[in-house]
Amino acid sequence: MTSIRNPTPTEIANLKQKSTPSASEALTEDEVKRTKKQKKEKESISKTETAESLSFSLAYVNEKYPAAKIDQLIQEQILKPKRSQFEPDPVFFKLPSGSKAIDKKFLSDDNEILVRRMASPEEEILIEAVEKLKEPNPSDENFLQKLIEIENSLENAFTKILNNVIKTNIQAEELFIIDKLPLIIFVFAISYDKNIKLSQKEMANQCSVCKKQTEDESEEISKWDVTVDLLSDLDVSHAPDSFEFPFVQTLTSFPDTDIDVVFDFPKIKTEQELNNRKEITAALKKLLLDVQGTKANGKTIEKRDWDDILKFLNKPDKTSIAKRIQDFSVQFGWHGKCSVDCSNVNCPLVKNNTQIEISFQSILNKIIENFSDDENEEDLE
Repeated sequence: MTSIRNPTPTEIANLKQKSTPSASEALTEDEVKRTKKQKKEKESISKTETAESLSFSLAYVNEKYPAAKIDQLIQEQILKPKRSQFEPDPVFFKLPSGSKAIDKKFLSDDNEILVRRMASPEEEILIEAVEKLKEPNPSDENFLQKLIEIENSLENAFTKILNNVIKTNIQAEELFIIDKLPLIIFVFAISYDKNIKLSQKEMANQCSVCKKQTEDESEEISKWDVTVDLLSDLDVSHAPDSFEFPFVQTLTSFPDTDIDVVFDFPKIKTEQELNNRKEITAALKKLLLDVQGTKANGKTIEKRDWDDILKFLNKPDKTSIAKRIQDFSVQFGWHGKCSVDCSNVNCPLVKNNTQIEISFQSILNKIIENFSDDENEEDLE
């Protein structure tokens, strides 16, 4: 099953910890102001680009959904009404799962839903979840269970945030797991800076030039700007309308029977339960939608037979079903691949159009760092 790799509590604690400079490192008031001004000037270009992208997206929404159309969709309970006249306008997000999880009537012609940027209520949810994370003691009797609870706590925070920002009248829990990561990252991108910067040290394992630079102590580590545009550089795959859903498997486990089982794909609402289940039969039971056919005695399969059918599946049937579920998660969504832009004109990655791998953890870390930077700037003002 596909699961999100979250930062460990130790990694988050290190990010959130505010270091106190020594007397020799402390900046004067003028230096602090100058550093702050330089930082804002450096970020202004990328933030302006994000604003322009949002402006274009809003125009795109208005073109597809003019005001009269939006009013009609709200009345038909296709869209959620604004909670306030000051609530940010939503933009379109194309679901990787297409129309597989959500009724087509809730989607645009291009399988899009409407989402808005994060605001204070959603930031509070995320910050509260991060600050509550405490790494359990490895010597604790329930160490592994506590680690699962920590991960589930952050997953729950993401789901709450998505339910707040999704303006199409659907529940985030009904989306497939393959929709979750791309949607969360998209919300981060339209809420903050769409461009995240990577140092040469972070790129050393994927770029020969960056690796050489980090090994050469005479070179400055951040000689070039390496950026990832979260709105356009991520390699997200979308399920075509022709993809079979739900999928049907004809069983070979029981001689002289004719039995078809119908399975769903993993959704956000079942994610935690699936991750907590190590035995495949228990996991399949959560995804089973229907069983059809006849038993060896010629009688029709009844619902009371379902548990026993799953319990006594042979290995080929178990393997085939699990593979089809896994293939859906592997084929579609986002799995860490992305393009990069680099200020080094001789960058081999850009020249060869080579993708790199970046973890969701790294992206989340950058967002948390932005929170810390914002808090520090407010303290200085």
